[in-house]
Amino acid sequence: MQIDWWTLGLQAVNFAVLVWLLRRFLYAPVRRVIAERKALVEAAQIEAAEAKAAAEAEAERLRQAQEALEAERQDVLEAAAKEAVEAARATAAEAQSAAQTQIAKAQAAIAAQRQSALVEAQGELAALAAGIAGRILQDSAAKIAPGVFLEGLAAAIEALPEAERARLAADMAKPGAVATVVTALPLPPQDHAAWSARLMPVLGGSGTLAFAEDAALLGGAELRLAHSLVKFGWADRVTAAQALMADGEHD
Repeated sequence: MQIDWWTLGLQAVNFAVLVWLLRRFLYAPVRRVIAERKALVEAAQIEAAEAKAAAEAEAERLRQAQEALEAERQDVLEAAAKEAVEAARATAAEAQSAAQTQIAKAQAAIAAQRQSALVEAQGELAALAAGIAGRILQDSAAKIAPGVFLEGLAAAIEALPEAERARLAADMAKPGAVATVVTALPLPPQDHAAWSARLMPVLGGSGTLAFAEDAALLGGAELRLAHSLVKFGWADRVTAAQALMADGEHD
């Protein structure tokens, strides 16, 4: 086999030229483009990493904000629930107080009505009893001699306070003083001396004793002076009993 060295040399030169051309006009630009692309990729990766970090930070911020909002919402709900419970308790307490006030007013009104009815019934009963007693006394007065009340009237005068008896004696000691004995029925003239003998000493022994009648006494006797009145009679006792019956429940 024969080698053509010229041809081989030319081919080697051509290959060297081709390599130089490729290196000069193709490889260097390709490497530059690759480097630029790599730089762009690295920048994009860095930017993506920064964007990811920013997104993760924003997501964390949003998560924390959501948690804060949830906690605040829970606090608001708890505060609202507590306020509602307190308002319900206050309303219930107010309603209970109002109900107790109404009950107390109703009880007071019932008690007042009961007391009024009781007082009215007692008054009617006392009036009825007084009426019955008055009719009995009116029927009996005509059958009883007025002299029966002499001792009662004398005892009533003697039972007066010392100052009142002294005033009666002073009135009777005045010139022309007259004390009048009043009875429901006329006293027989023959009894005048006995009445004078019994009453004048307790009146101080001065003055004059006169006699009169008044059917309204319903049994009993009165001693009437210018400024004094001494009573002893069944009618007065009936009136006192009526007042006592009417006021009995108030004691």
